[in-house]
Amino acid sequence: MICNGAADNGAGTIATLAIANALARSRLRTRRSVLVVLWDAEEDGLLGSHHFADEDPRVPIEKIAAMYSVDNVGAYIIKGVDDSFAIGTEYATGLRERIKTINAETGFTQWPVSSFFVGSDTGGRSDHLPFRLHGVPVIFFGSGSSPEYHTPADEIGIVGFDKLAKITRHVALMTADVANDDARPVFVADPLPQLDDARALIALGEAVLADPASLGFDDPVLVGILEGWLTDLNRYLADPPSTDQEWESYQRFVKSIITTVYGFIGGADEGST
Repeated sequence: MICNGAADNGAGTIATLAIANALARSRLRTRRSVLVVLWDAEEDGLLGSHHFADEDPRVPIEKIAAMYSVDNVGAYIIKGVDDSFAIGTEYATGLRERIKTINAETGFTQWPVSSFFVGSDTGGRSDHLPFRLHGVPVIFFGSGSSPEYHTPADEIGIVGFDKLAKITRHVALMTADVANDDARPVFVADPLPQLDDARALIALGEAVLADPASLGFDDPVLVGILEGWLTDLNRYLADPPSTDQEWESYQRFVKSIITTVYGFIGGADEGST
């Protein structure tokens, strides 16, 4: 297994080093080896992770059971909402279910959402992508891009360290879980749409509607659009799609919401949601 924190993201590096420290100090050794890696040049095209995965893997790529990328964690896209994201679980068997199990154990929610939640159909930009392209099961753990992201105001003070500690514990448990299991996650090359995307959007949308003015949503037109989205998403949960055409329509709708939100916030250059 590989657990990675982007070297150009301080919170991701802190979390990854804390996970490594926890695993090293534990008396319960993992059955599978865990590589803890800090790659650089992510912002320049995932140069470090591409070099590792494409040219110089330290172990045969087919031997890697899973790869976790811990990047852009600890911030808040909605004030007062602790939830975070486990992106890309649709590309492997069992990982979504493991995330939900650990959510229940810890009381901390990481939404297992689809890869396009990063703002692009490729599901790219963070260091998990080169591994997914090689058929390795991946999860991109990210909290979302705060308004200060990639601005001069992107200082250490925007990181919620309580939230960061919860994410770190969650990822450590996920790492130990998969590293100790008899069965490896199996890569899914052609994933199916899933309703957890709608559930995550509903939870975030309801948090915005609880106090839209404090979050800058003081335009009644925007509030009305959001209310309409939530109505349609709840309809999908109440009456799930049953045909391929209905699932495709659902996925287009969810993607359109993500695209619109990124456009509204000025785009996040395919960063995490």
